[in-house]
Amino acid sequence: MQSQRLFIAIKLPPRALTALGDLINSLLKIPSPSRCVKEESIHITLKFLGDVPNSQISSLSDAIDQATKPSAPFEISCGTNGA
Repeated sequence: MQSQRLFIAIKLPPRALTALGDLINSLLKIPSPSRCVKEESIHITLKFLGDVPNSQISSLSDAIDQATKPSAPFEISCGTNGA
C-alpha cells in the first residue's frame, strides 16, 4: 500500500521567511554537524501525522478543511532568540 509522510503545518508569510532565512544563514557560519532547511521549506508543524495511506489522504484533507473553517485568521509574533 502506497503512503505519504504527512503533517499539518502553518505556512509563514514572506517577511517571516526572509527573517528566518537570514538567521539560518548566520547559523551556517558556525561549524556544526546539523543541517538547515531551505528558506522556502520553513513552516510551523502543528501535528506530525506519520505515514498516511494514499487512499485516506482525500478524506483526511476534507476533515482538516471542515475542522479549520470556523477558525478566524490569526497573527503570530516572535521575540528575540534569547541572546
